[in-house]
Amino acid sequence: MLGAPVALRLSIVWLVCGCGGTFGLRDAGAVGRFAIGGADLHCGLPDGGVRAQPTRQAACALTAADFDGGLPPEEVPPEPRFGGDGDDDDCKYHLTVSSSAIALNKAVTLGVALMSKVDGAPVLGADVMPQIFLSDDHPAPDTAPMSMESAGGIYSVSPVKFDAPGRWTVRLHLFDQCVDLAEDSPHGHAAFFVDVP
Repeated sequence: MLGAPVALRLSIVWLVCGCGGTFGLRDAGAVGRFAIGGADLHCGLPDGGVRAQPTRQAACALTAADFDGGLPPEEVPPEPRFGGDGDDDDCKYHLTVSSSAIALNKAVTLGVALMSKVDGAPVLGADVMPQIFLSDDHPAPDTAPMSMESAGGIYSVSPVKFDAPGRWTVRLHLFDQCVDLAEDSPHGHAAFFVDVP
């Protein structure tokens, strides 16, 4: 059973999305949905705890000169997760993602609730933007999606389109304007599989 804060957050996502009726990717009657599979456990620790990376806004402005040549390795894109809940690649954030009903070549709105892994607080100012593709040589149509933020770390991203059947990857970029050089940069990514029949 969902706790009250999570249930409230999902309700807010539904209102922001303005989808009407039921929430597409969580509704068995919808055309498309998040792919079903194993839970996201990549932030779990061997002792049963959870890894949570703090962030700081000042890390956005760091440059290569701040690191004396000791830059981190180039970032590897996050592994897509199953279901609509998961953590970003660096265990900074937890995302709950939903959508309006998915059908081929129809405008879709993504609803994203973003929380800090450190304290569960809503994450503000993330400018959530999608990168969606079926394969490396088949990106989603360029629909110039926009991210709208409402209170409580809730984002609405639209429009996006799926123009072919198959298992798509929806990669979400968070704080993309931040330089991603420091471990505690707010910059982050998360990805989810979406099945489109």
